[in-house]
Amino acid sequence: MQVRGQFAPRACREGLGVRLSKLVGVAAESARPLSSLSGRVAYGAACSGSSRSQACQWTVGAALLTAAAGLLPRMRRRRVERTWARIARRCCGRSGGVPHSGGSVGGVAEGSEWASHSRRGLLASSAAAVSAAGAPLPAFSLSSELGAADWRQFPRDFQWGVATAAFQIEGAPSEGGRGASIWDTFSHVPGNIVAGNTADVACDHFHRMKEDVALMRDIGVKAYRFSISWSRVLPTGTLDGGVSDAGFKFYEDLCAELVAAGIEPVCTLYHWDLPQALEDRGGWLNRSVVEDFRKYAELCFSRLGRYVKTWCTINEPWTQCLLGYVLGSHAPGRSVDPGREPYIAGHHMLLAHASAVQAFRAVRTPGQRIAMVLNTEWYEPQEPNNPADIAASDRALAFCLGWFADPLYKGDYPSVMREICGERLPQFTPEERATLLNSNDFFALNNYSARYICEFTAWRNLLNLPATFRILPYMSDVIMEKVNASVAAARAEEEAAKNGSAAGAPVAKAAEEAAGAAGRGGKRFGGPASAEGLPTKSYTSDENYLTAIPTDAELTATGWPVAHYGLGRLLQHLQKTYAPKGGIIVTEGGAAFNEESGQPPPEQRQAEYLKRQALVLRRAIAEGVDVRGYFWWTLMDNFEWSSGYSKRFGLYSIDFAPGSSLARVPRPAAAVFKELAARSRVSEDLSLSDFEKCLQRPDGL
Repeated sequence: MQVRGQFAPRACREGLGVRLSKLVGVAAESARPLSSLSGRVAYGAACSGSSRSQACQWTVGAALLTAAAGLLPRMRRRRVERTWARIARRCCGRSGGVPHSGGSVGGVAEGSEWASHSRRGLLASSAAAVSAAGAPLPAFSLSSELGAADWRQFPRDFQWGVATAAFQIEGAPSEGGRGASIWDTFSHVPGNIVAGNTADVACDHFHRMKEDVALMRDIGVKAYRFSISWSRVLPTGTLDGGVSDAGFKFYEDLCAELVAAGIEPVCTLYHWDLPQALEDRGGWLNRSVVEDFRKYAELCFSRLGRYVKTWCTINEPWTQCLLGYVLGSHAPGRSVDPGREPYIAGHHMLLAHASAVQAFRAVRTPGQRIAMVLNTEWYEPQEPNNPADIAASDRALAFCLGWFADPLYKGDYPSVMREICGERLPQFTPEERATLLNSNDFFALNNYSARYICEFTAWRNLLNLPATFRILPYMSDVIMEKVNASVAAARAEEEAAKNGSAAGAPVAKAAEEAAGAAGRGGKRFGGPASAEGLPTKSYTSDENYLTAIPTDAELTATGWPVAHYGLGRLLQHLQKTYAPKGGIIVTEGGAAFNEESGQPPPEQRQAEYLKRQALVLRRAIAEGVDVRGYFWWTLMDNFEWSSGYSKRFGLYSIDFAPGSSLARVPRPAAAVFKELAARSRVSEDLSLSDFEKCLQRPDGL
């Protein structure tokens, strides 16, 4: 079978291996916030210039991981761990040491590194080394301003909100003259979305807006963070293509309805849905998009400024750069030059934000504020006293959080990024640095989880594979959608070749669509052949680390660890590192859960999750962190990007089955949120002991 794609010039066996390896990497990394071990291993190997033998070794591992996605649900966890332990012993010796770069490592006997990774928390290091993680935790004592009886109470002006995004809920893709966005294009390509879902209807919020505002009012929402569909108000992305008054009327009506309900509108200008017309001109890779964004922002400020006090410019630039320009698993679906394009796109997003802020500050009224929304998990060394792990976790934070936060608060990219990326990382002019510095009026943070980080070595990868096996079933739907589409494309290509170029033209066209060539030069995995062969640099090889998850950690439906302590430690890190004026607002946080044997029902777990998020927020405030609000993701179940409708984060559930009424049904978490919004107090179900321990790692370190 002919191997399609940019890796075709390699030998057939290696080309197929790299392709499969990258495919698994794309699928494993496709869920926000993208830190799974398997994805980084597979894709990092594919894009790091590995030798043929190394690529084949990683491919075998990736293939095993893919197979495990279907097998693991029918196997007992302990049996898997024992089996893997035997494999490790046979490979590495029963009691001798093993090769390892950086840090001392024992063999696999009792008390060794392997034994420690097989047990709860994966660690047995000294608790005194926690400060090496970059977030030292002082001994807790209640603030002198708060009596012991007041530890549950939040400040009077703490803001409880919910968040959504236009493409995920609105539907009505062409009403009112709306133009296509990159997500309209991407989501209609076979293999890109689980079960072939699209957002053509989604929650039908465009037609049910008043009903949804009433839902928010019923549970006491204080603020609602929504986004504007750029192509709904500017169908071609620019003023030259005309302004849609019908599009703006929808958002004006929404804001008026919110204000009448006593809910503050919080508006995001860009939540990943770039107009396709701009993508056809290069999108975020074309510097002209900076001026396009400024003009779009100015128009929004003038039309909605009388309603909106809090503005967000661009949502999660890191996620779009990684998924859209490295892995190709989100729109615009590119993986052409993963060592350059994400940095170019991110650079232009930063400049677009700064330009929009300049325009905003020229017209803003007292009390208005603006910020770019950044996302990150909290990263700590898997072994807190291992220098290599400490360096890896610092690098992880730099390449995720610092990539965008440092220019906003320090004027330039992190030094470690400059050192590793060299000339591939764009430079700021002195004028650009000046416009970026202090361009955030507050720190807008999206956070969903935390991970342990370790150095990138084959041995550490081996040690952490049991945990990786646990995660794969949570991503198997995404993986298999990609696999099936890739197989279909290959078969279609073979059929076209057999039938001849003329007779096979319709089949070849279908194969090209299945390959996902969306947008301008939108080559992603499986795209047109390229003479360049395997890329020698990638964002994933630049950051060069592995993520690790304790084998007994509770996981959400997306495979993310439930790690409330991580939010608290991250908030402390932000306060210490950036000391943001205007405080910190958690603009997204939330969880979805699956039905699992031995676990409470998903709705109960989600409600408990929200209670414990509030607990950690209150503790962070007691520790001196200036956190001023929390927005739950999300109001109602919606189109969760590449996962389609398979992941349910909503306070309200929706049945998306064909022909269903799309009725909104409250979950128990909605009642928890209502209580929080009304009383602004930590739940009575949680104790002072819970409060005192909530920032501790599960392993006690």
